[in-house]
Amino acid sequence: MKRSADFAILRSVGWKRKKIVRILIVEVLLISILPVIPFSIVNRSFAIGDGYQSIFLFLILFLITGISYYSGSRHSIIQTPRQALNSEVKDSRAFRLLNIRSITGFAYNQMFRRPARFLLLALVIAMTSFMIFIILSTQQSLQNELHVSFVGETLNVQLSGLQNLYVAMGIILTTAVMLLLIYLNLSERQKEFHVLKAIGWKFKRVRIYLIIEAIGISAIGTIVGSTAALILLLQVPSFQITWWIGILVLAMPVLQQLIFTLLLVTMMNRKGTSMLKEA
Repeated sequence: MKRSADFAILRSVGWKRKKIVRILIVEVLLISILPVIPFSIVNRSFAIGDGYQSIFLFLILFLITGISYYSGSRHSIIQTPRQALNSEVKDSRAFRLLNIRSITGFAYNQMFRRPARFLLLALVIAMTSFMIFIILSTQQSLQNELHVSFVGETLNVQLSGLQNLYVAMGIILTTAVMLLLIYLNLSERQKEFHVLKAIGWKFKRVRIYLIIEAIGISAIGTIVGSTAALILLLQVPSFQITWWIGILVLAMPVLQQLIFTLLLVTMMNRKGTSMLKEA
């Protein structure tokens, strides 16, 4: 939502702040309503839920999206067009936390300069790690309870398959979100890559820079999510934490981030419209 330049252009052509705010409210409503539609259709088709669940889901999504929009656009909207445009090119030396002596230092300083851009992706990775750690550890600890049978009855429910389905669907959804965020991130940074190319960086060097960046982001998200899940699981002594779950949770987000980044960068480099294209 750091759209200072967009808001400055709209303000300069005569748009009022109230009109921009109304447009943003419509965006929040659309973003909140769209996921509720398939949820409501499934509930009605299989009769597995009530209408209040759809309303509750909409309110939660509207609240989260509204807070995100408000926190991201508040300063941009109240600025004058000149201030908004100046904020896009202001000196960033105050954000320099490391001496830039290598490509690694440059990559991490770029992350610190634009924290909102990278914290969103790190948050998605943290949530993915947390979810996988909790669900797999729960399934591992309660695997004997997931097979429910009643003596003298013909009821025999195998719940482990359902748990595996939940894990798979969760991983697919978070993977899709991660892929979308990486694509948007790289698409918005074409000017940055153009500048790097103009000062002599080759595509190979840009790719190394993005690999270092991807490792840093995924490491932060994985450590935060895994640590939070571990602290929560340690509160329940009966839960088992096995080594293979730890390796999976630590390795999968890092590999996903690297694979998606390399895949998207390579695809962008092959397109003639990409600024990553070698001369």
